[in-house]
Amino acid sequence: MLTHTPPTEIYRASDAPYYYRGNKALISICALSLLAFVLQREWLRRLNRRKERVWASMTVEERASYQADYKAREEEGNGRFIQVE
Repeated sequence: MLTHTPPTEIYRASDAPYYYRGNKALISICALSLLAFVLQREWLRRLNRRKERVWASMTVEERASYQADYKAREEEGNGRFIQVE
């Protein structure tokens, strides 16, 4: 993991006093973190939109049946709703 990278590996004495390589490394890590955040956020928004479409297409009886099915909820967990499609 990047959290276990010691500072001596990023900020080296040979790069002093401006630490161009070290700053580039940290900026790269920040950029990758931001990219991972945006990608995950969009992926989760996509999943939520898909679930909302499935839920909106169900009748009231189908919704009640879906919510009352405790056994399937225990066995399949959160992935159960996506499989309805």
